[in-house]
Amino acid sequence: MVANQPGDWSAEYTYEGVSYTGDHTTTLSGGGLESLELNVTTGSTAGVGEYIITVTSSDPDVNPMAVRYYTISGVTDLVVNNVEAFGDGSPYGTYDFEPYYTSGLDHAGNTTYGVAGDNVFVAGMKGDALNDVNNIYLNVGWTFPALTKDELRSFLEDFMDNGGNMFISGQDIGWEVDYYADNGLPASNTFYENYLHSVFINDEAAGATTFTAVPEEIYNGVLESDIEKSYGTTYYYPDQIETSDADGFPIFYYNNTESKIGGVRSETGTYKTVYLGIGLEMIEDDAVKDEVMKITHDYFYGTLTGIEFDQAMQNLLGNIAPNPASYSAELQLGNYNQPVTLVITDISGKLVSQMNVPANTPNISIDLSNMESGMYLYHITDGTQISDVRKLNVVK
Repeated sequence: MVANQPGDWSAEYTYEGVSYTGDHTTTLSGGGLESLELNVTTGSTAGVGEYIITVTSSDPDVNPMAVRYYTISGVTDLVVNNVEAFGDGSPYGTYDFEPYYTSGLDHAGNTTYGVAGDNVFVAGMKGDALNDVNNIYLNVGWTFPALTKDELRSFLEDFMDNGGNMFISGQDIGWEVDYYADNGLPASNTFYENYLHSVFINDEAAGATTFTAVPEEIYNGVLESDIEKSYGTTYYYPDQIETSDADGFPIFYYNNTESKIGGVRSETGTYKTVYLGIGLEMIEDDAVKDEVMKITHDYFYGTLTGIEFDQAMQNLLGNIAPNPASYSAELQLGNYNQPVTLVITDISGKLVSQMNVPANTPNISIDLSNMESGMYLYHITDGTQISDVRKLNVVK
């Protein structure tokens, strides 16, 4: 027996009244049924346990038989990995982007999350085993099929119809739905429009290099993060989308262009969704990935309202404008009621510039004329605490 489970769980199987955790050899007469019982004892750690029991024969003509069992305990938030092959990107091998999702939930302070494949999610829904799960985070990346799988899509609908929330992230999700909607699977497009509240426009947002949070009226400037081409320059297909109805709200643009929407959230009286037209892995900065997950998590749990969610998404991507900049830029500050210092370093951490800022200063004008082209880092400090470190790209 192979057991993949949290450290404080235990498992054993019982055969003919005796319990085992390792291999056991016996002689069978054949032609009858044998009883084998799996016993799992869960601990205080939330998680999903996987158990594989394999039966082999000394007869080389008899193929081994393997059976998988799953147990879920204490899980409120479930990362669901799409288990299909990664598109036609086989030259790049197999990608594992699950750690970005779990890191983000750790960053959110969540200690009751688990991880499973989409096949296990479907099995859990069939077995009525996911009643305690509030939110799912669907890691699609660049995989096919995804939302065109009938069972998965059907159980996602059931999950959300019963009050569950969903985050979904990946390039070409919309393209695949649109393609199959025109080739015999209109139900996938119905789900896309009615549950993600999105309409697919283009699978190749031309020239998209940055992911920009949609600004609220009280904000100014271009707030953005670079997009990582995780699958190589050839396999780069960020989905350009639009909202399909009044329940959908744009949350990201490509290249700060309002006509090129790259992310949509939705909120009905039953569920909330957050949908990114690129994979989480394509957001360049790991700290930003964590913040996207944390903000989404808090939005799902009602810690943030929809408007606060939009504002938080915008703030996390930095607030120097323009960025990239050439000779000058402006930094917008929050409500600092004490003096702070703006610190700019090069990528190695060497100090380039610092500026003392009086309390309650809303904006700082930054002279970049003496800075060479390159990537810089900046943060605010009050002498004791340090803000998040963000990037400034200088281009001349």
